[in-house]
Amino acid sequence: MNTCLRCNHQWEPRTKQKPKQCPGCKSPRWWLPITTGGAHAKVQMAVQRGDLPALDGSVACVDCGQPATDYDHRDYSKPLDVDPVCHVCNLARGPALNGIGGLVRMSLTPDEAHKFKVWCAENKTSASAFLTKKIKSLLKRENNA
Repeated sequence: MNTCLRCNHQWEPRTKQKPKQCPGCKSPRWWLPITTGGAHAKVQMAVQRGDLPALDGSVACVDCGQPATDYDHRDYSKPLDVDPVCHVCNLARGPALNGIGGLVRMSLTPDEAHKFKVWCAENKTSASAFLTKKIKSLLKRENNA
């Protein structure tokens, strides 16, 4: 029995070879689960349909109360189970349960996250650019030691 990991369609194989596509959804990658890109695309479609509010500055971050800029997934297998958060709080929350990447995990209180966000704005840098620069600097220093 074959099961498509994208649409959950099940079918009996006719041969021993792996089928070229799912007969249900026609996906050529039926054996691969939908990854983070699928979850983000589903959120984007939900915003377009009006099922989730647009993050246009009118929605507050659930962690610090600042305007939300991102929808945070804690579990990518539940693509519409998201929290509106600002970018700094999204970084502070760390990677999702089954996310890809997530090299940076921060432990900041909402107040510290807000101060970091203000600092980034005053210094005209993004949180991710600042963190990337710091990580590269630390790794370079460690390699030279």
